[in-house]
Amino acid sequence: MRVPPLRERDDDVVGLASHFLADLNRRAGTDKRFSRRAIDIIETHRWPGNVRELRNAVQRGFILAEDSVDLPDPTSRPLPRTALRSGCLDISVGTPLADAQRQIIVATLAHFNGNKPETAAALGVSLKTLYNRLQIYFPGGTDGTDAEGSPAT
Repeated sequence: MRVPPLRERDDDVVGLASHFLADLNRRAGTDKRFSRRAIDIIETHRWPGNVRELRNAVQRGFILAEDSVDLPDPTSRPLPRTALRSGCLDISVGTPLADAQRQIIVATLAHFNGNKPETAAALGVSLKTLYNRLQIYFPGGTDGTDAEGSPAT
């Protein structure tokens, strides 16, 4: 029996992504939703990495989101390969400093399960600086502020 790749099953992609998001919400006790931009990316990206790539993208967006889950543009330049082992991040020699900084911030945020105040403290930066960096890395996503414009915790 042949199971077609995800890129040949356009009707299944959003449902599968929604399933991954629902599972993450259930485990975290949250009610995060996809942004319109995330739905557009899910529907239009070809997902060459198949289901694993989709699941990883949803999980990354979930960790970085306050309420509205956004996904990075898959057509943007990919980051150099890194490896995370036993809480250590291996970054290739020659990686541009800005890319290394992004990888460190994203890995630390994932390590603290999306807790931005803990992430900022561990990185030795202010919460505002962390939110500013995340806005640069994930434009169009949640801006990480509450209704008054203060950093949300």
